[in-house]
Amino acid sequence: MRPLGPGYWLARARAPEGIGEIQQALANLGYLDTPPTTSWDANAVAALKRFQQARGLPEQAGELDIWTAGALMPSLPPVPGVPVYLRAEPAMSVALLGWLNTTPDGRKEIQQALAEAGVYSGPINGLVGVPTRDALKAFQAANGLEPSGVVDWDTAVKLSSLLPQPK
Repeated sequence: MRPLGPGYWLARARAPEGIGEIQQALANLGYLDTPPTTSWDANAVAALKRFQQARGLPEQAGELDIWTAGALMPSLPPVPGVPVYLRAEPAMSVALLGWLNTTPDGRKEIQQALAEAGVYSGPINGLVGVPTRDALKAFQAANGLEPSGVVDWDTAVKLSSLLPQPK
């Protein structure tokens, strides 16, 4: 069984109860100045924007996306009846995944990791073109993942042991 991740909260954010829970988390963190409601009103959107900006998230339009949901998860309530899982594999945070995908240095680290895995021989320049996407597909296929050519959560976790480790 897979742990419930940010995708669960993306879906839940469409239901009034989920909207209220997300707004309560924003209020608890000090981003929502009004009582939580069950709709995405202007106050909730502004609070979400402030949260996104404070966390340096890629999307800062005040809409709940995968990065924002992941960053909010520690503040959201546990799902009743669902056990909490701890990852025993190399750590991959939503913020790190966003950095890898959205910055030239992050993309260089992806290219370097793919080179170390033996599937990429192109330049380490942070530009994601056909050679990098083909290498990602080869890496994903070799690791039992869907070969999309995109660095998603599962790909990043598999790549994490090849990424530079913090000192």
